[in-house]
Formats: sequence, C-alpha cells, structure tokens
Amino acid sequence: MNARRSKEEPLTEVYELEIALFGIAPRIWRRFAVPGRMTLAGLNDVIQCVMGWTDSHLHEFIVDERHYTAYFLNMDRELAEAMIDEETVRLHEVVNRLETRLRYIYDFGDSWQHELDVKRIGPPDSTVRYPTCLAGERACPPEDCGGVGGYAHLLEVLSDPSHDQHEELLEWVGRQYDPELFDLRAINRILRVLQVS
Repeated sequence: MNARRSKEEPLTEVYELEIALFGIAPRIWRRFAVPGRMTLAGLNDVIQCVMGWTDSHLHEFIVDERHYTAYFLNMDRELAEAMIDEETVRLHEVVNRLETRLRYIYDFGDSWQHELDVKRIGPPDSTVRYPTCLAGERACPPEDCGGVGGYAHLLEVLSDPSHDQHEELLEWVGRQYDPELFDLRAINRILRVLQVS
C-alpha cells in the first residue's frame, strides 16, 4: 500500500462507509470511517487494509457512471481517456449525500466486486483517530483464488477433509486461514500506521 500524506488540513467531516463483497453469502463486510477530504487513492489504501487484500492487483471505483483508477504507465490510450485519476479526486467531491452507492472492483481477473454505501456524513469525533474500522464480519477471500466461484470451491474443499484436493488447498491457503475470522483490533493497528490522504 502506498503511504500518502498531504498538508494537514482541519478535519471538518467524516464519512462512515459500509463495504461488502458482492455475490458471497454469508456477507463479508466492513464498516469504517474516513475523512471526507481523503482522495480516492487514499480510500483504496483503506479498503485494502480493512478488507484484508494485499493491493497486488488493479482496481477501480465507479461512481455515477464515472470510472476512477490509479494511472499506470502502459495504460491503453482509449482506456486512459475513459478513466479519471483517483489521486486527483477527494471523496467529498464525488459523494456528498447519504445513501450514495459506489462500486469498487479489485483484481480484474478474479473481479472482486464490492458495494460501498455511505451510511453517515458528519463531524469528526475528537477522541477518534481516522481512518478507523468500526465493525465487520468474516475474513476476506485469499488473493488469486478464482473469484466468487473459486472461493466457493475453496470453502467446499476445506470443509471436507476427505476431498482429494483438501491437503493441497489447505497448504496453498495456509493452515491458519479461517474464513470466519474478523480481527477489528488488528485492522485498526494497521490503520494507525497507514498514512493516507
């Protein structure tokens, strides 16, 4: 994840957002709060942290049919013309009302689609350091597991010790992987050292 820091501006509003992976039941979701002045690039860093992704793949935000992403050197010219650089746009510039829904797509191969809802916009709490994760459930799928279908297959195999792929996939995913694990304290420890703007 990229560390970004802007000149300190007074924090005047905070956005409470809820993100959930699309197409997975039971839901994998997080609720978190970020400064409204945060860039979409900074928001990407926070999403990567709260969800448990490793920022190893491309991503994009879609808001009101506009596409925002990180620019990269060899981007196809036609694609580049359709995209807006997420480093240049702040959250409060694209979202200014409750119930706004954003889409966030991570890893264009596995195509992890996330729905991102604005739950609250309000003044900051002086006792809270932002960004902060507030709640959530279940662990993020492992990177490169094949999207929603691959993840469903992985869970099926992991739950059946007699399956012929059980040992192989258990080794691949890591023997400590627990799809039900959500560690709020660990996420907030990482967010405390993550400097985003």
